[in-house]
Parts: sequence; C-alpha cells; structure tokens
Amino acid sequence: MAVIQKKTSGRINRERILLASIPVIGGIIIACLSNGKFSCNSNYITEDNNQKRISLLKDKAGKANDMIVYGRYNDLSGMMSDGLKPIITKEVFNAVADTISLALGNFLKPIDTTYSRTFGNDNFYIKNQYQKGTNINEIIFDNNDKIFGIYSSKYPN
Repeated sequence: MAVIQKKTSGRINRERILLASIPVIGGIIIACLSNGKFSCNSNYITEDNNQKRISLLKDKAGKANDMIVYGRYNDLSGMMSDGLKPIITKEVFNAVADTISLALGNFLKPIDTTYSRTFGNDNFYIKNQYQKGTNINEIIFDNNDKIFGIYSSKYPN
C-alpha cells in the first residue's frame, strides 16, 4: 500500500502514517506468533531441537547413573558443574555408594527413567533394581548441560 503524505502546514499527516503502519505491525505480530516458523526471540528453542536436547541429556543421565552405581567417581566428576564438585567429593560419593550397597545389595539393572523440567533445570529420575530393593537416582542438569545435583533415595517397594 503506497502512502501519499499529505503535508499540513509543514507536518506529515500522522493519521495516515498510523493507518499505513497497521498492516506492517500486524504482519510482524503474526510472524512472531506462528508455530515456530518465525520467532521474535533469538533464544527460541524449537520443539524439535528441545526434544533432541532432552534425548541427549537422557543418554548423559544414563551414563552418569552407570558411573554412580558402579562407583566411578573420577569419570562422574568430569560431568559435574564447578559448584557441585566441592560438595560431592570422592569421600562423600564413596560413603553414599557404600550405604546403598549395604542396604540394597548389588546393582542389577536400571528399570526406567522419567524426566521433568523445574526451575530451569532438566531433572532425570532413574529407578534402579538392586538385589534387595530399588532406589532412584535423581540427576539434575543446569543450562550448560553439566550435572548440577545428584540425589539418591531408596524407593519404597
């Protein structure tokens, strides 16, 4: 739509400019709201990319779970965030592993993994089968895909 500017005592007619800009603004809004084809947010993550990221993190959580249940602290520490390393030292890790082993016996297999996203972190809950019961390892990843938290608890049978 061409706009012919009408001058009124040296000033542009603001009403015409406003009317001419409505279709342009409307087009920008529609483009921003369309389903992932356009985005007004440069940090926008498409659903497909988000699912790929979650899948990669799930694999990473599975590897971390294996390191936990098989007592491989040195491998696991390389996956931890800098803030978690001083909290989960080798001594703390071994004490927890010994407690779980005494209570539940030998590790048999992982049973299932569930996912949730809370407070901007990706949480994976891995249920593990042991000789005498089950436990859940919760592995939390931060926005840099580093392990931000690890919790282990006995699962009620």
